Amino acid sequence: MRNTSNGKNPRDGAGALSIMFFWWMNDLLKLGNKRPLTDQDLFPLLEGHKSEELIEKAEKCWLEESKGSQSKNRKPRLWKAVARIIPWKSSLAMLTLQTLRPLSYAFLPVFVWLLLKTLNYGPNLDMKFAFIYVVLLGITSLVRVVSAQHYNYLAEQWGLKLKVAIIGLVYKKVHVY
Repeated sequence: MRNTSNGKNPRDGAGALSIMFFWWMNDLLKLGNKRPLTDQDLFPLLEGHKSEELIEKAEKCWLEESKGSQSKNRKPRLWKAVARIIPWKSSLAMLTLQTLRPLSYAFLPVFVWLLLKTLNYGPNLDMKFAFIYVVLLGITSLVRVVSAQHYNYLAEQWGLKLKVAIIGLVYKKVHVY
């Protein structure tokens, strides 16, 4: 594998299927299987993941919260500033993924029941319906796994971003005084 620190992050230009199944990481995983990874093997950070940008955005959100709280004559709340850091698209994606997972858990036994009910007909078995239920079982299982993995991925990613942003804010505050 070539030196990726000078290149671009493969996640940047990855297609929908590559993102869905994390195929954009295959080269790095193969290399990590052959030898220990070094800093030169790692991808450059995506835009929006760099600490300077995260700290700047957190500082902007904190200042907005401070000004807004002064006008309302109350203490500023860090959680409100942190909530503004996370973009609405990311929040919507996490909410969607968090909704899909329990829905898939709910539909899985229903499709199993329908399949078993269809298979119970014996000589009057309609293979078309059996096939449809098997496909629905597969889709439901896939949705369950993909939604869980991507929700965890986004949650970890945002946890790290918020940690960097808040630590940077604290460091700026301590460093200034």
